Amino acid sequence: MLGWIKRRPWTAAAAAVVLIAASWTGNLLYRGTQLLEEPYFFTQDQLVHPGTNQLYIPYLENRRERNSVLFVQWNERPDAAIVLQETMGFRYQRQLTAYASWEVDQEAYEQLKEPQPITLTVHYRNGTIKQVRAGTLRKREESVLGIKGKGGGSDNGSVNGAAACDCTLERIEVVPAELGDSIRLKPYGFGAKSLQPPVALTKGETIRIDWSFAPDGGNSLRGAHYYEMGLELTFRTEDGRIIREREPLAFPNLAIDENDLTALVKQLRKGSEPHPAMNGGSSR
Repeated sequence: MLGWIKRRPWTAAAAAVVLIAASWTGNLLYRGTQLLEEPYFFTQDQLVHPGTNQLYIPYLENRRERNSVLFVQWNERPDAAIVLQETMGFRYQRQLTAYASWEVDQEAYEQLKEPQPITLTVHYRNGTIKQVRAGTLRKREESVLGIKGKGGGSDNGSVNGAAACDCTLERIEVVPAELGDSIRLKPYGFGAKSLQPPVALTKGETIRIDWSFAPDGGNSLRGAHYYEMGLELTFRTEDGRIIREREPLAFPNLAIDENDLTALVKQLRKGSEPHPAMNGGSSR
């Protein structure tokens, strides 16, 4: 066969062209399976306090997207100008953040009815306009656990705090509950000693909670909930009150893990709904 091709160089050239075309077509088809059908907005709870507040709404769109997001308006706060900032570039997508800063005086804070929805009007380059629900606003109330510091990256981190009063830490849970099996928690007390709720805390006593993603999968679920990940801490005060507090884990402007991104795109392309409350970040 090889000798036959050598005697007919035009045949070898034609075979090479066919192989190149097949490879190019295969790459093109594969790339098509990695693209979003439309920009995807994540949702999350945003904590509000009197004074200057900042809004971060992460979203994804394809690289070299012809119908990219042109600008965004915040329906509930039309006076707050939204700026689009690129956070991270991936092979097929890029991650951006819709950012705004606004002032909340004490009276407006007290009158805030929570949870208040965050609704965005998204304008695309082709003239399309869509309404996107991007989360909720909640008040940042006085906390039983005063947060002293947070840190980490896209797959692990820690939360440090101190008890604001004598109390009992009853439970530490991952929210949303669906993420419970995909996040590992290691709480520590004074002197870096392992801590296991329920445990009594005295005023000023410090605790640290380390978290990390489990290595056993769950990427698509994490991807949909990425910016909603949090800890729910249940306290019982000395007078018998039960207080539940939620502390976000992922920073709003933190880039999503690429494995989570890949799994999320595949799930969206299948037409399945990764997050019942999100409507896929679209106008459906």
